[in-house]
Parts: sequence; C-alpha cells; structure tokens
Amino acid sequence: MSEEADGPDERPLGRTVLTTRRRDAARIAHGRPVPVGLFTPIEATRYLRQALALHERRDDTAELAALAKDLGYLPLALSQAAAYLDDTHLDAACYRARLADRARRLSQLLPEPGTLPDD
Repeated sequence: MSEEADGPDERPLGRTVLTTRRRDAARIAHGRPVPVGLFTPIEATRYLRQALALHERRDDTAELAALAKDLGYLPLALSQAAAYLDDTHLDAACYRARLADRARRLSQLLPEPGTLPDD
C-alpha cells in the first residue's frame, strides 16, 4: 500500500471531515452529509467562554456574546475565533474591532500577482 492515501476514505488512521455550507450534489457525492446547525446565542457564548477558560482566559461575557452574534453563531467560526484569541492574546472586544474593520479589502492584503514562487 502506498504511503500516500488517494482520498479521504483511504486514510489508514482517522477520518477526514470536510465542512461546507454548500448543498450541491458534487460536494456530497462521496460521503454522507451530517447537518450541523447553528448554536443558539446562549450555546455560542458558553462555547466561547469554555474554550477560552481552557487557557485560563476570562473574557467579558457581554463581549463574547456580541462576538458570537457577529460570527452568526456558526460553530466553525466560533472555534476559529477562540483559537485566534488564544494564540494572539487579544480580547474579544479587540477581535470584534478587527472583524468590523472594513477599511481594507482582501485584494489589498494579498501579494501582487506573479510575486509568489508558486501558483
């Protein structure tokens, strides 16, 4: 057997999970979709508070609730935000300010075309 697996179902250990909000058949043809709904506002706030508490963080509950709302109560977005807050040592208010900053567009943050060593 090859060291490299040919696809998600051929990994010798573990599983690969793909997440998407798309519903088209091409995305779900090779697996079984597991719908994951949104957190409620209370669940989302509790999730953020508990995820941050694992790292001895005690962010303001009102700011965490507001951040959860800003992120649409999406579980993956909340998970990524909690990891970012922990990694950067930002508080929820600062994160929310950065999230709301619409002064720059993604195209302004990316390198100029042709300046990267690959495609």
